[in-house]
Amino acid sequence: SIGGLLTLMVAEELQKNERIKGSVLFNCAGGLVSFRTEELPVFLRPVQWFFNNVVLGDAFGPIFFRNFKTRANVTKVLQKVYIKQDEVTEELVDM
Repeated sequence: SIGGLLTLMVAEELQKNERIKGSVLFNCAGGLVSFRTEELPVFLRPVQWFFNNVVLGDAFGPIFFRNFKTRANVTKVLQKVYIKQDEVTEELVDM
């Protein structure tokens, strides 16, 4: 989300001045998956329903996320976020 991006930008500046050691964002992409149905084009509404009720639903959601949050995926995501690749350590991936 824009708020998450702004938070990371401010945190980066504060880290340069050694005013903070790091930052943690919780549910920072929430706005990207919570569209209001009335804002979507009619042809995308079934896709939204399927995603919310099947992919993220109680039956398949846990399976989907368990398969997605592998060490390899976590490492790839962290490497995209961290400017300094050497800061993506085993300890960080394990958090």
